[in-house]
Amino acid sequence: RSGDRRGWQLATPPAAMECFCTDFGVELECFASPLNRSPWNARFCSAFADTDRAFGSLGNFFSTALHELQPPLRSVECGPPYDDEVMEA
Repeated sequence: RSGDRRGWQLATPPAAMECFCTDFGVELECFASPLNRSPWNARFCSAFADTDRAFGSLGNFFSTALHELQPPLRSVECGPPYDDEVMEA
């Protein structure tokens, strides 16, 4: 079912993501895209900063200075891509 914002990815289900954001204060998704990011928070990192920045991406998770964000982050959601190279980084 691609209508639930997950498409063919093994993404966090929308109901769980809403709970993470509203109940646990998740403010950023570490691995998202403009097409699958959570509607409950405004900040996300994505693999393609050059094209995704126009849609609000902070850039690549591994090269974004998250500690410099204002206001500071309290909680993040990290559902990494299921790729061996990324998982081992």
